[in-house]
Amino acid sequence: MKNLLKNLFLIKVLIILIKLTGLTLAWISVIKQGVEPIKPLFIVGAVFMFGSIIFQMIFLRCPHCNKELSSIGRLGDYCPHCGGRLDGEE
Repeated sequence: MKNLLKNLFLIKVLIILIKLTGLTLAWISVIKQGVEPIKPLFIVGAVFMFGSIIFQMIFLRCPHCNKELSSIGRLGDYCPHCGGRLDGEE
């Protein structure tokens, strides 16, 4: 059942990559075009950032208690809420 822990790790990596992509797009927009008025590239970056939050809320969850896990720091072997193993074993 180590596959589930790998899936949670991959989901966490994907969330971080989506957040970094959004941040980079927004930053490039501000650097190249300034803050006023809001440019489409900045909006795309913001959509990526908010999308990563929604993705995290849906997919980064404990397999036992279904509570959201943090995308900050190491995942660990056990859920911080219920103490269940994150690799899916009892």
